[in-house]
Amino acid sequence: MLLRVRCQICGGTGEIDTKKKVGPDPRWEDYSLRNLLNDEGIWRDMVIWICPSCHDVAIVNWIKETDEEGEYWTAEWDWERLITMVRESLGIKEEECCK
Repeated sequence: MLLRVRCQICGGTGEIDTKKKVGPDPRWEDYSLRNLLNDEGIWRDMVIWICPSCHDVAIVNWIKETDEEGEYWTAEWDWERLITMVRESLGIKEEECCK
């Protein structure tokens, strides 16, 4: 199945092939506003997508990890920056969410 997605932050679009293996960071990711913003308001069940380019802005470091499939790099995120980017894209003031 192909999913067409739009980035909440920049408005960019992309396609995700659900039959393919999930790629490395940064990549398209979905987030529940409830989990990302601690939002219990009317939009708490809304799911948003963030594109690789916007994720890339919030990466502060790369960590080399190893598992049974070999070595790979994992992103260390600046969650505060990512949350601020999402909040600003939604037009929500900090005092209105993230409590």
